[in-house]
Amino acid sequence: MGRLGDTHLSAGRPELVRAGWTAALHILERLGRADADCLRAELRELPVPDTACRPLPRRS
Repeated sequence: MGRLGDTHLSAGRPELVRAGWTAALHILERLGRADADCLRAELRELPVPDTACRPLPRRS
């Protein structure tokens, strides 16, 4: 999953990077792997998606 995220990163698809790396992080954490810290740091470096900054649409 981590390598898939790398592929998406090189293709300029940060939303897919985040999804792949997040899935990989959950697996690494469950396995108690020390490299989960490295992946967690990579996730922190990703830009915040634009949608996170937009207000939610009003419900009528």
